[in-house]
Formats: sequence, C-alpha cells, structure tokens
Amino acid sequence: MVDSFLKLADNNDGDTPLRGSPAAQRTVAILDFFADHPRESFTLTEVARALRISTATCLNFLSTLVSANYLSRDSSKRYALGPALGRLADAAAQRGGPLQLAKSVMRELADRYDVICSAIFPEAGEAVVRERASSLSHLGWAAQLGKRFPLSPPFGTVFFAWNTPREIERWLASTADRREAIDPERIHASLAFARKVGFATGLRTERLKDQAHAQSLTYRADKTDYLVTELDEAKTYDLAFASAPIFDETGQVAFALAVMGFTKRLTGAQILEIGDQLRRACDQVTKASGGQPVTP
Repeated sequence: MVDSFLKLADNNDGDTPLRGSPAAQRTVAILDFFADHPRESFTLTEVARALRISTATCLNFLSTLVSANYLSRDSSKRYALGPALGRLADAAAQRGGPLQLAKSVMRELADRYDVICSAIFPEAGEAVVRERASSLSHLGWAAQLGKRFPLSPPFGTVFFAWNTPREIERWLASTADRREAIDPERIHASLAFARKVGFATGLRTERLKDQAHAQSLTYRADKTDYLVTELDEAKTYDLAFASAPIFDETGQVAFALAVMGFTKRLTGAQILEIGDQLRRACDQVTKASGGQPVTP
C-alpha cells in the first residue's frame, strides 16, 4: 500500500515540486528518513539518492540540521540522528498512547520481513498514515506521513471486519454512487475471512518482476485484489499487504498496522504465518494499552 516516498527533487532536477513550502517538505522528508533508520548513518550521497534531491540542495539542509543538533556528522562525514531530536521524542512520548507502544513492534516487523510497516488510522471516512518503520532495503520507499486514502469498499477491510452489521452496511452504502460494481457477497466473504485469520490482506493481480516493478505497483488499486476470501497454503501469491487491527478500550479499531513492500512471491502458508505474527504483535499493543479485542 505505498507510493514512492516524496517527490523532493530540486526544481533544477526536473521533478515536480510538492505543494506548500518545498523547504519545509524537504526538511520533514530528511528527518523522516533518519527516523526510519535510527541506528544507521549515511553519507551525503546516500541521503540525496534516497530522497531524490541534488547533492548541493541536500548538503544545505543537512548542514542546517547539524548546526541545530537535529542531526550529527562524524569525522567520516556520515550523518545520523542528533541529540536535539531526543528532547522532541521525550516530549512526544509523554503523551503515551497505543501508537507509542506500537513503534518498537513496527520496527521489529519491518526488519524481520524486510518490508515497510505503517500505522494507519481511520479518520472522517479516510485512512491516514500516521507512523511507519522501513527496512534498510526500502530506503526511499515509504509513504509520506499524513497520506490519506478514502475508506470506501473494497479498501478498508481491516477497519470494518470487526464492526457491527449496521456499521458494515453503512460502509457498503458508500459505494452506491460509484460506477464499478462491487459484489456485496464477496465483500462479506472477505470480511469473514479477515475475522477468521485475524488480519486482512491484499494480493497483486499482476505478477511481480523485480523490486522496481513491485515499487511501481505500490498503492495501485487497479492492480490489487483487496477482497481476499481464501489462501491456499500450497499456492504462491504476490502479496501487496497484510494488516491487523489494534483495538481501543471500547472494542473499536483504533488503528491498524500494515506490512507492505514485499518483492518476492510467497506461499499461502507463508502469508498466513506473516499475518499471524502481525496479529500477535497487534494483540500485544492492544493489551498493553488497555484495549479490548473483539472476539469474532
């Protein structure tokens, strides 16, 4: 479920600039990049290449962040997170909440499966990416924080599978004015399958060729089957994502963790194992934060 990271290239590089302040967008992108890899250090060239900006532009931003102690630079001219970010992290951690508890779980999942793990929140009829962790091999392949997607069928299974029948029907009704036909029976079957295995999943409808091809299909709804109703353990699939819910104290889905960025075909048995580990991780966060999981 992820587009290519941020189009942050300098105007002279020929890329289309982002809306809003380019300087602010680039600063956020650089800090997000280092936050995704807190134990790593990078050269100027590596950062510029990952974020697709010119080395000259990148150097200006890195130098400013180093001078403010948000980043550090060692004698070998490698950059890493700086001490000033610790103060911000401590302030944010004081707010607590399940998302803070989920961060270590997200990092573990991203590294274990060599993928991206995102925390996605339902908000006013949309799904919003609020946090993420990326494996080292996915540099530059993470969704922009704050990215939004409409919570309209077939997208959003993980947020509705554990809802009441009335809430599910309201969700289905949101497709009434769309041209494409969506089979309600298949949607209900996919919701039932998600409840049965404890997670929702999406499969690519186009065979993956290589990592570049896999990245190009990120968030391609037209190349993704969101309504998975079964997985044959012996068959192989191109996994788009797997997502599992974290519940609040009322039993509602507070947010979901989703793993994505898979580049190799997996057997149904492997997908079920990944989904089970994801579900267990989400259950841990639910319990630690005082949430109440819903029993199917």
